[in-house]
Amino acid sequence: MCRVPLALGMTSMVSLPGYDADTDEVLYHEPAEDNGAYRRMDRSLFLSLWPLKYKKDRWTVIRMRLEPSAALKDPIDARVRELKAERGDEWTVLAEPPWVVVGDEPPATVQRRARSTVRWATRLLKTQYFPDDPDEVWTVWLFKDDASYMRNARERFGDTPDTPFGYASDTHNALVMNIATGGGTLVHEMVHPWMDANLGDPPPWLNEGLASLYEACREQDGEIVGMLNWRLPGLQQAIRAGTVPTFQALTRQTTSAFYNRDPGTNYSQSRYLLYYLQERGLLVAWWSAWTANVDADPTGDATLQSVVGADDMRRSRPTGRPGSSRCRRPG
Repeated sequence: MCRVPLALGMTSMVSLPGYDADTDEVLYHEPAEDNGAYRRMDRSLFLSLWPLKYKKDRWTVIRMRLEPSAALKDPIDARVRELKAERGDEWTVLAEPPWVVVGDEPPATVQRRARSTVRWATRLLKTQYFPDDPDEVWTVWLFKDDASYMRNARERFGDTPDTPFGYASDTHNALVMNIATGGGTLVHEMVHPWMDANLGDPPPWLNEGLASLYEACREQDGEIVGMLNWRLPGLQQAIRAGTVPTFQALTRQTTSAFYNRDPGTNYSQSRYLLYYLQERGLLVAWWSAWTANVDADPTGDATLQSVVGADDMRRSRPTGRPGSSRCRRPG
C-alpha cells in the first residue's frame, strides 16, 4: 500500500495507506490526534473534501516521501492498529506472532485463548515442522458463539460456513472460528497456512491429515501429540465394510479427487496414518526424510514405504485398531 500525504485542510496533513474496495472506504492516518492510525472515510466524503481542484477534469495530488515509523514497518503491528482503529471498542485485538488474534469475548477470555491455544500450538508446531511463517499476516477471528460466527462470516467475508466449527479463508488470510466449539478446529486450521508457506503445494492427504491429527492434542515431552478423536469410529466402520482405498491410492490423489471424490474416509484415513507413525515414534523421522527429498517424492508415498517398511503401498490398507481412548470432537 502506498502512502500519499495529502493536504485536506489548511492545518491538517494526512497519509493514505490504502483503500478498502469491499466497503468503498479510504484508509487514512491522522497524525494530529491520538490513535489516529488506520481510520476510515467514505470515498464520496473523501472526494468532496479534496481541496486541490484547480481544474474541473484534473485534480492535484501532492506526494511527499516520508520515513515510516518502526511500528508501521511491522506488518503484524500495522494489522493490530488497523483493527483497533476499526472496532477497538468492540473487539479485543492482540499480536500473537505470526498471527493477529481478534475476539468478541471479554478481554481476559480472548487473552487466555491466545496464550493457551494460539501461542502454545505455534511454539510446538514451529519447533517440529514449520521453520517458515506465511508471507502475509493471517488474522485469527474468535467469535464467541454460533450466532456471532455465522453473522460475522457473512457480513465481513461474504461467506456462509458449511461447518459449525470454523474454517480458513485464503482470500482474506483469515481463520474464522466459532470458538464456543473448542480449540481443536483452530489448531487444525493453523496448520494450513504453515503448510503452504513451507511446502508451497502440499499433497492434500498430508495437508488435511496433519491438520486433523492435531484437532485433539496435548503436549508430551515438549512435543505436540495427536490423540484419538471423533474421526475413528467412522473409519473403523469403513474398514470393516471394505470401502477404504489403499494407502498409495490415498497419498496419490489429486486435490480435486481428495476433496470432491472423497468416499467419506479421506480425512480420517490420512489422520490415522500419521497417528500410526506418531505412536511408533516414526512421524518426525518420516517428516524430516520426506521434506529433505520432497522434489523426488512429492506425494510422500516412497518415503512412507521406506520408513514403515511396507513392501507395496498399492495393496496396503488400514486393518488394525490404532488403540483405545475416549474419542471427542475438536476442542
